[in-house]
Amino acid sequence: MAYSSGKEYPLVSRELVFIMSRMEALNIVSQALKFKTMVHSCIGFHQILNLESLIRNRKQAMPS
Repeated sequence: MAYSSGKEYPLVSRELVFIMSRMEALNIVSQALKFKTMVHSCIGFHQILNLESLIRNRKQAMPS
């Protein structure tokens, strides 16, 4: 018998269990990459906001 996450499967489905575990691993990696991309885009957005406020502060500090 082949085992996966505590469940018992007949030997014929060993390949299926292997494929399913690989798909699950790929799904986890995919979600992690999406999260990383989201975090990076948020960081980029905040950097743009900081740059805009820096420019605004410099313009206000300049004598007219």
